[in-house]
Amino acid sequence: MLTWVFGAGISVHTFFNMSDKVLIAIQFWPGDKPQAQRLARLIADLQETHSDKADILFAARFDTEVDKDVLSYVSRKFDVHSMVSRRKGTGWPYGTTELVCSVLEWAYFNAVSKNTTKYKAVFTCEGDGVPLSADWISHFSAGWDALTDGTKVADALIEKGSDHPRHVNGNAFFSTDKDFLNWAVGKGLPSVPSQSAWDTVLAPEFEKRGWAALPGLESSWQTHTMEYAWYEREKERGTRWFHGVKDNSLYDQVQGDLLGVKRIKRIVKL
Repeated sequence: MLTWVFGAGISVHTFFNMSDKVLIAIQFWPGDKPQAQRLARLIADLQETHSDKADILFAARFDTEVDKDVLSYVSRKFDVHSMVSRRKGTGWPYGTTELVCSVLEWAYFNAVSKNTTKYKAVFTCEGDGVPLSADWISHFSAGWDALTDGTKVADALIEKGSDHPRHVNGNAFFSTDKDFLNWAVGKGLPSVPSQSAWDTVLAPEFEKRGWAALPGLESSWQTHTMEYAWYEREKERGTRWFHGVKDNSLYDQVQGDLLGVKRIKRIVKL
């Protein structure tokens, strides 16, 4: 068990110097490692020059790690970090909770150890998320800045349904506010029961601490494929990141549109 003994009552503005960068944390386990590494390559391919807006953190579950060739490939366009979680949770939802907690721990200790923070926010994402435009990082960086002061979590807020409360989605932007991260990794995430999803269990706390919908960030639970017409609608409505498509359809469409890779299957309903 971790004991969190420092930081009480100290203003984040007193303790940290804040940068304008976002940390993109690509989370993966052995089962979705190929998709996560494919996503990382796509993010690098969409970036024209070395980014001054974001760094990338490869966040591996305890039983895997990122391949060195992928690290090398992505480092051409981003400052790159990697970590392997020491937490041993597996499966859904427990493994997911343990990994996102490890990511926010990494952000917390990276900031505290230097008495500074290199990042204004952490974007947690997975291999079934895809950027839909080349400017997605700049868009979300500006969107985060435009949110109300005090926002701690921002994403595509999922509205209340018959089997779930209104809640955030796992592809979300988290504040690097010291007190918030201290709560998240010291109390919030560790308190989630192993059989429960962290995003729904902690929804009341996130709402109380400050959450917001971030324009351009969308999600659809367990979507098996995305038809081309749906993809076109998302682009027209200004979506910059879409999470939840389980096959290659969205990835292939983005590659075709933005990178000229001609291997798109357009799915048409008859």
